[in-house]
Amino acid sequence: MNLNDFEEFLEFNKRQINIIKIKEAKYQDNWKTCHISTIFAKIDYQIDKLTKSLEKIASTTKSLPQATINARNTLLDISNYCFFLHKRLGDKN
Repeated sequence: MNLNDFEEFLEFNKRQINIIKIKEAKYQDNWKTCHISTIFAKIDYQIDKLTKSLEKIASTTKSLPQATINARNTLLDISNYCFFLHKRLGDKN
């Protein structure tokens, strides 16, 4: 990785934080108390959503800006749920 890759990664993290701020009322601290399987189910749901968006993009040669935006936003949701799950499993490493 070069410096530009790290800068892009930081931009991705900023977008994650923005999503959490936007959805703060929805997330609250439920992820801290719900069963881990609930978080996993949300990740699974988001992966299904991402798969549909990517299949739509891959099935055409046309530009699909909304599908691309949806896929990128879903990736941010997945990464946030992965963060929640990571925190619930503990930071032992």
